[in-house]
Amino acid sequence: MAGEDGAMVYSVLTIYLCLIFLFSAISKLIRIRSFVELARAYEVLPSPWDRIFACLLPFIEMGAVVLLLFRQTNVWGLLILVGLLSAFAWAVGSVIGSGRVITCGCYGKFMDAKADGFTLVKIASLFVVCIVLIWGQTPGAGIDVRVLPFIVGAMLFLFTLLAQKIWMSHQNILAGLQKGGKP
Repeated sequence: MAGEDGAMVYSVLTIYLCLIFLFSAISKLIRIRSFVELARAYEVLPSPWDRIFACLLPFIEMGAVVLLLFRQTNVWGLLILVGLLSAFAWAVGSVIGSGRVITCGCYGKFMDAKADGFTLVKIASLFVVCIVLIWGQTPGAGIDVRVLPFIVGAMLFLFTLLAQKIWMSHQNILAGLQKGGKP
């Protein structure tokens, strides 16, 4: 991404990814036992690998965030996130394909969102952001430390959380209507 506008977009998207994955990691760590059970419900890894992966995941996410912050290592952080997002998409896709309904665990127990099509769209969107950052990287690219990129990145992060909450509310209303009761 060349020029000042490209540097601004690069910074905004990097800050957005950092906030998403830092929030995700902290939410999982706060109630790690609950998150381990959420991860086991996917039934995509054999025991004990499911528990090991679930315990390591928040630290991998935080490590990727730290790598994103430095221009010498940001591509490694992006590659780790691409790998994680690919694994998440495979796991959610397998749950959807099986017809099971489970909590996605994207934000630990902070949000009890279902592993569904919305989750896949969210994963795909984050994947695209990572690919854009990898392809748009210029030598010495790093985060612009001015206020505007932080504000816009934080707004994108909050918009993502808001969209998740709205989707969850929509699902709850539909579930209430299907039961014939009030939502």
